[in-house]
Amino acid sequence: MLKYWGVLSLVCLEACSPSASKSYFCEAQNAQPFDGFIRHYTVQNSPDRLCVSWAADVIHCGVFGKETTTSWVVNNATGTKSQLSYQAKMNVESVELTITRQDVLLLSPSTDEFAHSVVSDFEFSKNTLRLATRLDIRDPAAVIYNCSNWQKKPWWEWS
Repeated sequence: MLKYWGVLSLVCLEACSPSASKSYFCEAQNAQPFDGFIRHYTVQNSPDRLCVSWAADVIHCGVFGKETTTSWVVNNATGTKSQLSYQAKMNVESVELTITRQDVLLLSPSTDEFAHSVVSDFEFSKNTLRLATRLDIRDPAAVIYNCSNWQKKPWWEWS
């Protein structure tokens, strides 16, 4: 019985202890003149990964120093399959997440025969609380978002 209470208290302690992850809410200050402009992002930064989200049900994460990939997604309408890869880097002043998409024709025997393109590049500065986004890593024009600390409220505190 004592062993049971010991395990239960460890589980409760772990569940109630603060997480090393920090979350930020980022908002564009000026609307941009292009279709598909994203006005808000959330950024989650933890010691081992950086996550960025712009949709309520999808989060994109990269592990520092390791490239990770999604499973292949088949699109029969276009005759292609796609895969996303994530690369996160930690610098002295900022953290970065680069999302790359690889598209391959379904009939192609090689995975190098079609397109390999950077979808998005994110650079978040914890010092200035700014998020810079680029649609292409070679694009010098970044859209800048001002960020603030963000913490989820329990459902009973929603107004």
